[in-house]
Amino acid sequence: MPFENIYPPVSGGMHTCFHLIHSLANQYNVFVVTYQDETILAAGLAQYDSSQNIQIYSIKNSLVKKSFVKKKYQSLLYRIKKMEFYKSADANFINYNTIVDQLLRTFHIDYFIVQMLSDVQHFSYFKKISQHTRFIYQSHNVDTELALNDYHKGKISFKKYRRIQLQESSLNKHTDAVLTVSSSDDDKLQCLNAKKLKSFVIQTGFVMPKEPATFQVNQNTRNTVVFFGSLNYSPNIQALHWFIDNCWNSIRAVVSDAQFLIIGSGNCDNVSSFQQVDGVKIHGFVEDTWDFYNQSAVSIVPVQEGSGIRIKILESMAMGVPVVSTSIGAEGILCTNGIDILIEDDPHLFSNRIIEVLSNKELRVSLSSNGRSLINKSYQWSHIVNNIEKSLEALSA
Repeated sequence: MPFENIYPPVSGGMHTCFHLIHSLANQYNVFVVTYQDETILAAGLAQYDSSQNIQIYSIKNSLVKKSFVKKKYQSLLYRIKKMEFYKSADANFINYNTIVDQLLRTFHIDYFIVQMLSDVQHFSYFKKISQHTRFIYQSHNVDTELALNDYHKGKISFKKYRRIQLQESSLNKHTDAVLTVSSSDDDKLQCLNAKKLKSFVIQTGFVMPKEPATFQVNQNTRNTVVFFGSLNYSPNIQALHWFIDNCWNSIRAVVSDAQFLIIGSGNCDNVSSFQQVDGVKIHGFVEDTWDFYNQSAVSIVPVQEGSGIRIKILESMAMGVPVVSTSIGAEGILCTNGIDILIEDDPHLFSNRIIEVLSNKELRVSLSSNGRSLINKSYQWSHIVNNIEKSLEALSA
């Protein structure tokens, strides 16, 4: 059960989910339960031979306009099934329960994987239907950490933060296993669960483009810096503020014609104040990122908080565009500072690294080549799925 919409993949989580589905289908029969329109997702998956092993069940397609009485009946049915008479009914569970219930009763489902933390609480109900099925949560972040940051910023209530913390700290009670994207995330979730969590660290993968986007990288001198990331994601907004407030003027003082491109899905109003900054251009969502990488000499990841894996680092490397990142941004990626990436946390040093990349063609070409080699060696989906298979086999042993 993936995110609401996963195709076209415009975020790291959507990218991981979409490519995981068709990659797993090379080895397994895969049932996908999603809110996305069935025809849209099927069209995206049809480009892969493994799509013949994928069956899609769209909750959106199965939803019809329900009467007040029907909604009240389903709410009551939810409480009876869950034996929870004093809690609010979970609308998501009500919507997908019928489909999942039928699949578990009709087919021999070996593994049931969800990617939303809120869905884990329903595992206990589904386990009663299919006791042989292994129920797995695939984590993309440590949600407690993100929620705590949002609480301190006044974006969410303490009650909401506490609810997320309780959900994440009880994963060991509800799941048969958790798949994490990095050792750091794995350690944090283990601490939340008193070291009792059955977990496997599974790196995410990336699909190499047909050709690298290295036109600007290979020029003698270049001036374009690019940032890719969701403009609805709080750590990205904070990262952009940190970079523009602390680094951009220093870079422009040396490279006077430097340009900074901000690209990403989400609400551009969150970064509208940057429009007034010299050299900054906000493009928002773009259908194809290749052209923007091709006109950029360096991709930056200046994040100061968060967890998970920055897919955009993998994408930049795959495209052949050098990356300058903070240590938090590069966390969990099997990279080597000075070889396939440049990592700095001090804003003055971060600025200097960008200036070096813009000014030094030899450095750009080296970082570009080594970054692509890293993706080819460690982040191909065939390699990732092999690791998942081994983890699932270990879980079933």
